[in-house]
Amino acid sequence: MQATRRRQENNRQNLILLSIAAIIGLIFFISLVSTQIAFNVMLQSQVSNTQGDWEFVDLSGNVRAYQSDYETGLPVGAVIRLLDGATAQVEIVQDSSAFAYLSNGAIWRVLQADRHATAVDHIQQQGDYVVVIEQIAGTVVYDFSQSEPALDEFNMVLRFEDGEYSPEWDCFQATAPTVETPSAVVPVPCR
Repeated sequence: MQATRRRQENNRQNLILLSIAAIIGLIFFISLVSTQIAFNVMLQSQVSNTQGDWEFVDLSGNVRAYQSDYETGLPVGAVIRLLDGATAQVEIVQDSSAFAYLSNGAIWRVLQADRHATAVDHIQQQGDYVVVIEQIAGTVVYDFSQSEPALDEFNMVLRFEDGEYSPEWDCFQATAPTVETPSAVVPVPCR
């Protein structure tokens, strides 16, 4: 009888030790994975400092009209369309301090905004940024002078109807093509 109790007690102690070892192993595995395996996180833009009338076209094609001083997130694929005389500031990737200042009837959207990193790097907002912007109409001034990460750490492409541009200046102005003129990108002083 005593031998059976001892065996049961030993089995219970072995089960507890095995459970503790499994938990420690799982914690080690999760720690290893979080520092070694990279994945993409989709990022969002932020519209602010709007003046005048503008429209937001969501991913389903629904159009919502807004007026001055309205702030909203701009999910990937959604369009901001400025009406006559309106202006808007868009933080290209939320909390990055990389800005696009839209004016002159601009129609603009972010086609892709991802950060590729490990879990640890995502928490620290570090990693490889991929940003693809489509400028359909109007004029936009881009300012990466205070951005975090810096422009050279953004893998950014600006698409126009007539081609693509990869930024080489911290601050530049881009004008979308019209029937009469092609798209144009020129350096400008930073704000």
